[in-house]
Amino acid sequence: MTDNETRASRTILCPVDFSESSITTLQQIVTDFSHDIELNLLHVLEVGPGTGEHPHERPDVQFAMYLETLNQAGCQYRLFIESGSPAETIISFAGNLQPDFITIGSHGMTNLKCLVMGSTAEALLRYAPFPVLLYKAHPKGRAPFCSSNHEHRPARERMATMYWF
Repeated sequence: MTDNETRASRTILCPVDFSESSITTLQQIVTDFSHDIELNLLHVLEVGPGTGEHPHERPDVQFAMYLETLNQAGCQYRLFIESGSPAETIISFAGNLQPDFITIGSHGMTNLKCLVMGSTAEALLRYAPFPVLLYKAHPKGRAPFCSSNHEHRPARERMATMYWF
């Protein structure tokens, strides 16, 4: 780090899977926090039969969908790609990074889907050794009942509600 570079006051780990939930989470994190953050975006490749990852879908190219939002926000950011089990890889990566907190979006899976498939967000809430900020996306046209961040902005203007764990 050079003398004219300054260290961000908050280091945030934001796992992404290139879903609508990830996009919403990223937009909210740059809206809800100051420009004085270092945002570390991590995509975990879970390559194998039935995992949903395809070798032709290059994550380095898919990161491009976030760059406009990140550059407009003016925050420092770094992009990472790892492979393995998502929850385990994110927790291990966080151990090395030592972020102030981890932020992740909720996909809104039903209890049955969550039971069968598992939930990366739930695993992070249970096992991550760092605070976890969960953004719950709201279906289009449906405003949240309340917001845990106590902002006085009308609920319809918020894309997600945030919950600290």
